[in-house]
Amino acid sequence: MNRRLVLSWGRRAMASMSVLSVLLLSAQTTHAGVRYHVATNGVDTANGLSWATALVTISNAMTRVGEGDTVMLSNGTFAITAQINLTNAVTFTSTNGWAYTTVDAGNIAGRRVFYMTNEGAVIDGLTIMRGNGDGSSVNPKNNGGGVWMAAGRVQNCLLTNNIGFTHGGNVYMTGGTVSNCTLTKGSASYDQGGGVYISGSGAVVQNCTIRNNSSVREGGGIGIGAGGGNRSQLYDYGQLRREPGKRRHLHGDWACRKLPDREQYRSQLL
Repeated sequence: MNRRLVLSWGRRAMASMSVLSVLLLSAQTTHAGVRYHVATNGVDTANGLSWATALVTISNAMTRVGEGDTVMLSNGTFAITAQINLTNAVTFTSTNGWAYTTVDAGNIAGRRVFYMTNEGAVIDGLTIMRGNGDGSSVNPKNNGGGVWMAAGRVQNCLLTNNIGFTHGGNVYMTGGTVSNCTLTKGSASYDQGGGVYISGSGAVVQNCTIRNNSSVREGGGIGIGAGGGNRSQLYDYGQLRREPGKRRHLHGDWACRKLPDREQYRSQLL
């Protein structure tokens, strides 16, 4: 009888421990995947967990996000007063895509829009505009007015009217991927790569339209630095047109696709 009681208690204890383990696991993963809502009619004293309790500023949402979270923007234009740092695996997106949601840095010297260093960070479906990487007040300084990225992914976005003083008006990248984006009206006011500047061997630009950008030197559309070399990938029918620069280069008025069999480029003047 006692043995049966012990066995019965043991089974119940094991079942309880299993339930407890599931509860603990759930508690540990509850934070992952939290969605914070930001709307033009929101209130920063709200919790941001639904549209009914949406926040109004991106900066307030960024103080709350953790690994695996999402910042969801409503339709409208969101002015920022400092660059948005995506140093953890956060997804930054919109409800209806880039045509309806804009993040605007106001073309203030030293105020870029996004800074990305985490491979799990994603920017999806935004217009990113009027960032300015010029000046010592932004870190890293002078490059990448719209996005400075070492990792992560920028996709389905319009990047326009961004300035990188030295390199990369719309995007400066040492790593990560830019895909299905339009990069236009960016400028490198001192050197090259008004549309995008690539200085890292792991950077990928895929299926993008890059047009009507400018630079003081070569590469109005694309600049590829010594660190980028020919291991970086530009491919899938990106369109590059009307990229004024003093000289025509691979990183100027060209469409580039990476050859499948070796680390070289096929270039075609458009």
